[in-house]
Amino acid sequence: MTYRPEPAADLEFEGLSFDVKSVSQSRTSVCINARAHHTRPVSAYLLARITSERVIDVYAVGHAAVDKWTLRQGFSPYYSASMPPAPPFPVYEED
Repeated sequence: MTYRPEPAADLEFEGLSFDVKSVSQSRTSVCINARAHHTRPVSAYLLARITSERVIDVYAVGHAAVDKWTLRQGFSPYYSASMPPAPPFPVYEED
């Protein structure tokens, strides 16, 4: 028998719970496992898209909003949505 801890949110802050989903620079969509979404409800998801070595775009999506995403079937059911476009302003990286 293997001990598996109870699933918990990635972050908790002032009574709110968050799961963080990372999205690589080459991906245009984000996926959230349907079972985890329904059995481990969080206040919101933080979608972190890595845009360069030192820059990450972060978007917050409320838990209820994910229910409206497209439900797809892969290895297991998952919700999928397009990531918002990158910000239109330049981000200057400082050394």
